[in-house]
Amino acid sequence: MQNETTGWVKTIYESRYGELLGLVMVGPHVTDMIEAGVVALDAESTVETVADGMAPHPTLSEAIKESALVALGRAIHVPNRKKAPART
Repeated sequence: MQNETTGWVKTIYESRYGELLGLVMVGPHVTDMIEAGVVALDAESTVETVADGMAPHPTLSEAIKESALVALGRAIHVPNRKKAPART
């Protein structure tokens, strides 16, 4: 059913250079989005490249872009996390 509202996408990336290492996708229709993740991984994309890419709205695949935006603290559709104070 297309009216499902549960599910999520998590971006896994290397923190120093931002290289995309993987995606975790849970929910209905995630099998329709696997190809976009595989292409990004095969291209050795960074999390910033995924975040800055184009995603049609409203679509399920836009969750991949949004997860990269969340990782960068630039989310559009969910609240951004507050950064923890720097340790000294």
